[in-house]
Amino acid sequence: MEFKLNTKLHRYGFVLFTLYAWVLIAWDYFHDGVSTHYLLHDENMPGISNWWGALIIPVLSYMTLSRIQKRQNEYPSESNRKIFIRFILSLVFASALSISFFYSPELIDYGMIAIFVISFGIPLYKSEYLLGFVIGAMFAFGAFIPTLAGLILIGIYFLFYTIGKKSLTLIFKK
Repeated sequence: MEFKLNTKLHRYGFVLFTLYAWVLIAWDYFHDGVSTHYLLHDENMPGISNWWGALIIPVLSYMTLSRIQKRQNEYPSESNRKIFIRFILSLVFASALSISFFYSPELIDYGMIAIFVISFGIPLYKSEYLLGFVIGAMFAFGAFIPTLAGLILIGIYFLFYTIGKKSLTLIFKK
């Protein structure tokens, strides 16, 4: 029998993600100082400190884990295994994008095109994808920029998925 995300697992996840954010910020603080990132990678734009991650990650993790728990109560087919796999895939994708930002920026375009195409058939707008994306990109960009980008992308993924699903329904009805 598959167990669902209960209150105990919810708390463990919240504490784990919060500790990860705080440890990452502490590492930055004691090694080169806490970084500041600029929107669009332009120093003329407002700077956003990685200190915001100490607030953003606990709030984001609590909200996403609560949404996952609520979705599991509504749809019993949502198992922890599926959710964990989605989270890991998003985490790996975001980590790969972050690494390629520093070493091979041209790969980012291909990765984003691929993920947009995938979003027509797979519901990439789910909460675990957002949390995985932010956690995976946080080591390179802090928490604010991946959260902002992730929220925008989730809106796009939702539109693409619903458009793709309706298009396929219309095609196969005829």
